[in-house]
Order: sequence, then C-alpha cells, then structure tokens
Amino acid sequence: GGAVLNAANEAAVAAFLDGQLGFHQIVPLCRTILEQHTFDAFPSLERLDQLDAWARREVAHWLSRRRASGSCRGSAARKMLPP
Repeated sequence: GGAVLNAANEAAVAAFLDGQLGFHQIVPLCRTILEQHTFDAFPSLERLDQLDAWARREVAHWLSRRRASGSCRGSAARKMLPP
C-alpha cells in the first residue's frame, strides 16, 4: 500500500504543479488508485518497483481520460472521482 500511495501522490502532485489537476483532487485521486490495488503485506523489491510504476501509469491514464472528456479543474472533474 505504501509504495502505491507514494507513487500516486507524487504523480498527482506533479500533475497539480503542471496545472493538470486541482489541489482538491489530489487526495481523492490517490484514494481511487489505492483502492484499485490489492494489498501485499510482504512485497519483494521487484514487486514494489512494479507497484510504483503501475500507480504512476494509473494516474497518467486517469489524467488522459480526463483530458479526452474535456474536463477541467472545476466541478466536472470532481464528478469523475468517488466522494
């Protein structure tokens, strides 16, 4: 869980700093990514690297879907995320 959360947070903050994501969307986006992953209590280093890459890809995929839908930082983007 920690590697996924960290990677998702880093990618989300980078997107925020780049103007692609509203500040208020960082936590809900990270929560969404974390909920999509299966927890492993004792992952290997290789698995941690895989999870890190996966979480970053998931954030990028979410951002690309959001851009394709024409959403912006406002309420339309918030509706794409669970409460």
